Amino acid sequence: MRPAKQQLHQLDVLRGICALLVVLFHIQFQFPGRGSQLVRNGDLFVDFFFVLSGFIMLHSYRSLRGGRELFRFLGARLFRVYPLHLVMLGVFLAYEVVQYALVRSLGLPTSTPPFETNNGYALALGLTLLNGVGLHPLSFNVPSWSISTEFWSYLAFGLTLTLVSGRRLHLYLAFGMLASTALLVLASQPTPSLSEDPFYFFPRCVFGFFLGALLRLALPTRRADEVPSARAGMLAQCAALAALATLIAVISKATVWLELVVPLSFAALIAALVHWPNTLLIRAIDLKPLRWMGAVSYSIYMVHMIIVLVVQAFVRIALHAPTKGSTILVSPALGCALLALCLGGTLWAASLTYRFIEEPGRRLGRRLLDAEPRRSAATLEVAAVMHGDSAHASAPAADG
Repeated sequence: MRPAKQQLHQLDVLRGICALLVVLFHIQFQFPGRGSQLVRNGDLFVDFFFVLSGFIMLHSYRSLRGGRELFRFLGARLFRVYPLHLVMLGVFLAYEVVQYALVRSLGLPTSTPPFETNNGYALALGLTLLNGVGLHPLSFNVPSWSISTEFWSYLAFGLTLTLVSGRRLHLYLAFGMLASTALLVLASQPTPSLSEDPFYFFPRCVFGFFLGALLRLALPTRRADEVPSARAGMLAQCAALAALATLIAVISKATVWLELVVPLSFAALIAALVHWPNTLLIRAIDLKPLRWMGAVSYSIYMVHMIIVLVVQAFVRIALHAPTKGSTILVSPALGCALLALCLGGTLWAASLTYRFIEEPGRRLGRRLLDAEPRRSAATLEVAAVMHGDSAHASAPAADG
């Protein structure tokens, strides 16, 4: 195993921004900007987490020597994502119980009957990280589907590294086969896309993840004394951002197949940010608040849905806000206030879960796995998602 040496703070910043875009996508009440394509297609930013996860995994691990290192690798990944996932499953189970009690005692309306989709089978799938692989409709903490798909992608990645022993050509072939097979599965849908059908979300993750791993494998490593051109880097980064923004802007129901290009666009952006790390753009976004948001992005991704659901239930039931389709109609002023409440509540909750669940979970994992002291913390603490590491990252729900 080879620990990562290069710090990638610019990618942490971008991960935090993508996590917030996922939050905006899930909000169903009106607020300024909700009709923009950036928000309408916000579910696609989960694919950034997948590409980033594959990139970071190969940045941190180039080989796994035998079953012991594979076990430690998977154990580190499990302790990275599972503690918060388990806690949020419990929170959503409690939310379902409260909904059931309110419906039975007060007859309050709910968007879906309690325990209809969030049933015992769905709970068992969530506990075993099988909730996102197409065995059941998305349930409980819906965004956690991406945690499920990423974990099984970690397994495929770890097995590949163990079997090919880090041989570069073999890695190209294995990662290329996994990514291309997943893309072919996605393209075989009646409506080829990334987000149209949640039963295709596992190949969606595999495609992005191993595309990211291929990118890390192909990206040239600079010499220590090599200083890349900041001007060329700035042009490349602006071009990658412009291409991504244009792609997001033109994706609609009529052009949904263009979603299949989105992971490639994310890969191009990551390549530009990593290969040219000293540009004006990177210095502009390298701010402590954005770094912090990147650090807690997995928590942002995992906790935001319960905050959004509670706020939206209050607006529907207590304020009697009318609905039009899936949109809760409120005034612009109230929409701004509710948006601030959702974002502020999410960031506050994420800071708590990061401090009291994520970090203790990582430390517990290190102790139980008896990791070597010399191995860098970054190797064992590589972000999942969202999220999630993405995310993702872990990562967002298919239906929003």
